[in-house]
Parts: sequence; structure tokens; C-alpha cells
Amino acid sequence: FPYTPADAVLVEAAHLEAGLRLQAQRPDALFVDTFGEYALDALRSATGLPVVGAAEAAIAAATAHGSRFAVVTVWPSSMAWLY
Repeated sequence: FPYTPADAVLVEAAHLEAGLRLQAQRPDALFVDTFGEYALDALRSATGLPVVGAAEAAIAAATAHGSRFAVVTVWPSSMAWLY
């Protein structure tokens, strides 16, 4: 978990590495299972696969039900940089 912006760089690298390793399994797409959506652009660029993030998918689902919705979170405001 990235507690600081510097940690986020390491988390991005870890997600990119994991996605690159999964390429050997020849998936049709990749799903990043965290709302932090780490390394989406890097994975899209490096793998050429469709890459979907958890928040991206959730927001698309929410907008299918209406143009206004709220995000419920328990993170303190000190973690707002994650968003």
C-alpha cells in the first residue's frame, strides 16, 4: 500500500511487473484490482492489451444508472492524494 507519493511509484512498478508477467499466459485483457488503478497507462502501452481499472469499471457502471452519483469512502482526508 502506498502511504506516500514515493511509495506510489513503487506500487506502480510492482503492478507493471505483475502485468508484464501475466502476458506469458496470453490473456485477452488485464484488470487492475485496486481503485488506485496503478500503472494503467504503462500496462496499456507495454502490453498492447485492453487494461481496465477497478475504479474505471465502477464509475462506468455507476454512470449507467445516472449522471450523478457519490463515492463512499472511509479514507481520511489526509489520503486524498490517492484520488
